[in-house]
Amino acid sequence: MKNAIKVFGIIAMMALIGYSFISCGGSNSPTGNGNAGGVFILTGIPEDFNDMHAILIEGEAVETIMGFTSMTVQTMNLPRIANGRVEIPMWVIAEQASRWFGYATLYILVGIIPASSVLMEELGDKLADARAFDTVLFVNGSATRTWGDGYAPF
Repeated sequence: MKNAIKVFGIIAMMALIGYSFISCGGSNSPTGNGNAGGVFILTGIPEDFNDMHAILIEGEAVETIMGFTSMTVQTMNLPRIANGRVEIPMWVIAEQASRWFGYATLYILVGIIPASSVLMEELGDKLADARAFDTVLFVNGSATRTWGDGYAPF
């Protein structure tokens, strides 16, 4: 139950961030140096999720750290799961999004979403599944886990 409350809190936080971006106006397209920044690699994903997409949400850091491919004012574009594997680019969200390459141990949630993009305020409604990971060590913004390392947060 504690984990479910934490997940719903993360989703609520994402909706708040989305509304903040919308209220600021303009474009919040990710900035940064192309492929510079970290990547979270998740392997061993059940084949039922192939051709779906993934998003990463970090739950406890001072900074807002997320994983997605790109973002506009309201919409996050997500990487595709193929052959039981996904590589999720890591971003830090402040006034704008920029690639993250930090060093930290984080609690993360990987959401599985059927569509290739999602409106931030609809994220909780679009989840097909999710996997939580309590302690993931990121070095230069990158880390790798298998599906079996995590647990169902709901």
